[in-house]
Amino acid sequence: MSKDQKAVWGWALYDWANSAFATTVMAGFFPLFFKQYWSQGTDVNLSTAQLGIGNSFELVIMALLDRLI
Repeated sequence: MSKDQKAVWGWALYDWANSAFATTVMAGFFPLFFKQYWSQGTDVNLSTAQLGIGNSFELVIMALLDRLI
């Protein structure tokens, strides 16, 4: 295996593991944390709407920053 192939495999495995970690945290742990700590005592529908608005706002910021960089 050449040095270039090792670099590609290393990057691919890193990207795969990082994507799995980010998906687990964003889809699994963050909503639970949000509902238990930031939205405690709030109506379920309201806290779900707030989570959706927050995620949408964050994605717009990321898209704008991506265009600037």
